[in-house]
Amino acid sequence: GDPHAAARTMPRWNASNQQNQASASFGTANWDDQTVGGTAATRSSARIAAANAAADPTTEPNNSASALAKLFEPPVAIMYKGTGGFQGAKQHALELDRFLIVNIQSGDEFASHALNRDVWADEVVQSAISSSFVFYQVAYDTDEG
Repeated sequence: GDPHAAARTMPRWNASNQQNQASASFGTANWDDQTVGGTAATRSSARIAAANAAADPTTEPNNSASALAKLFEPPVAIMYKGTGGFQGAKQHALELDRFLIVNIQSGDEFASHALNRDVWADEVVQSAISSSFVFYQVAYDTDEG
């Protein structure tokens, strides 16, 4: 086989923020996955439609707010939904013999919302987390945060 095949399929680190490229931003830098046709193909059409509706100045305010809320919503599909909060999630992870991923969010920080939109909502990330981890997300300003 080709010894460089794996390198061609790996995401490349790109320190500049280039336009017209799907990427997940981390601060001022981003990961750029050009080698598999860009990540735009893996984005759900619902999230893209929500972003377009939010950016459309002719959209009704309620629809725009709803679209924006949907775009940044927590990753409910992969979140621990049992009882007992953190302790319950920890016990569930022990029972499944999986690691527990804890994400502490701040509603006042855009980075927390961006994490929901850019990382946790990604289909590949969700697949990896749901198959191998227990994911617990909590707000920092709660008793458990």
